[in-house]
Amino acid sequence: MYITTKRAYDQHKMIAQTKANYCNWSTGQGEFTDDLEDFYDSYISLCWTSPIKNKCEPFGSMSYILSDVEKVTIKDKPFVKTGKFITFEGIDGSGKSTQIKRVEEYLKGLGNKVLVIREPGGTELSESIRSILLDKTNNPTSIAETLLFEAARAQLTETKIIPALEQGYIVLCDRYYDSTLAYQSGGRKIDKTLVNILNEVGSLEVVPDKTFYLDVPVEVAENRVGKEKDRMEENGNSFMEDVRDSYKTIALEEKDRISVIDANTDEKEIFNQIKFS
Repeated sequence: MYITTKRAYDQHKMIAQTKANYCNWSTGQGEFTDDLEDFYDSYISLCWTSPIKNKCEPFGSMSYILSDVEKVTIKDKPFVKTGKFITFEGIDGSGKSTQIKRVEEYLKGLGNKVLVIREPGGTELSESIRSILLDKTNNPTSIAETLLFEAARAQLTETKIIPALEQGYIVLCDRYYDSTLAYQSGGRKIDKTLVNILNEVGSLEVVPDKTFYLDVPVEVAENRVGKEKDRMEENGNSFMEDVRDSYKTIALEEKDRISVIDANTDEKEIFNQIKFS
């Protein structure tokens, strides 16, 4: 996977004048004039620009990938996976933790090596980031929040998930990058393309072999969570409805990987759905 390298600067002042003077914006994307070096320093304060310096985009939707810009690799070496990577997704109160315990016991009973981890968390650094994210006294911006999730994921993936998969473990993970897409894009309304890019970086391109999405109505999940809520759980029902809708969309887009589980039933029935999916 490759990502573009770009620099961000102040984007509002004199945008209209810059567009008129230096680019033809009729097609939505312009070519720089020959006098690039004369105005480049001021121009880049208004746009996300490509390293090859011949094209520009106005700061807008944050979908700022260009196909012809300088590229950098995310990870330096491949790994040989002999285990399986299974993730569990759903809004808070969907019953993920309970089902992960059931699946762990079942798989260990069959003689498998099993590693159970959670996101964010699973390492000393990632758990510290988790504390920051869930602390009600903190108020990170949506982008800062997303980057913290990705930092925790990158640490967990490189130091725990990849080594376990190389050693033949079945890794059961409570949340992974689908959560970030559902919560940050669906809930926080961050551009989906941007979140997908950050997810690929944070996951080091490690894709789950199987994902179980435990779907449950927001009202039911809220009753299960109870009155004691962390910072993420306090976003309200409207936010959670958006997150749930986003999860459903993700599941439709990735039918081969994601199984939708009806989690609005008893624990045994939910486990049977997972077991026979």
